[in-house]
Amino acid sequence: MKAEKRQQMRIKLQGYSADIADGSFVYGGIVEDVSLMGLRIKDLPHKFIVRGKYYTLVLSGGPDVRPYKLRVLPRWRRQKGLFMDVGFKITESPLKWSDFVQHNLA
Repeated sequence: MKAEKRQQMRIKLQGYSADIADGSFVYGGIVEDVSLMGLRIKDLPHKFIVRGKYYTLVLSGGPDVRPYKLRVLPRWRRQKGLFMDVGFKITESPLKWSDFVQHNLA
């Protein structure tokens, strides 16, 4: 079993999606889990190029109708056939983001 390297507690989310823009294309995926400083998106198409570049991500869905616009940096990826899981570090977020995460942690 692989040891977790995370420094912050993550919360699983259901019913949330993410749209990730790289300046030319918008890619869609499913939000798997989040923390104050990171998140994991699953089912991104394999053509999403993970590189040391910042992306704009809009998280929406679930019971919370407010979308959250985040600035993210890819940290890792795991290929799964035609799709992949990608872990992102959050570099910029609105003040309401911490409220959202803290509320879901409770």
